[in-house]
Amino acid sequence: VVGWYHSHPGIGVFFSGTDRFTQASFFRNSYSIGLVVDQFSKREKMFFGPDCKETTFQLAFGLETLFPNK
Repeated sequence: VVGWYHSHPGIGVFFSGTDRFTQASFFRNSYSIGLVVDQFSKREKMFFGPDCKETTFQLAFGLETLFPNK
């Protein structure tokens, strides 16, 4: 397992305190990723490693593939 993802519907793309704890506890490698998506704003953000280094990117297939009903 190299990472995990979850959504923050309608509240933005960020790592909460709980998200940071989860990333640091279970995804300790520098290449481990945490992906947060907000299907309403159609934004996403990725965080790397136990320090949760933030980066932006664009999904090649789009959020419509992950959330086809929104």
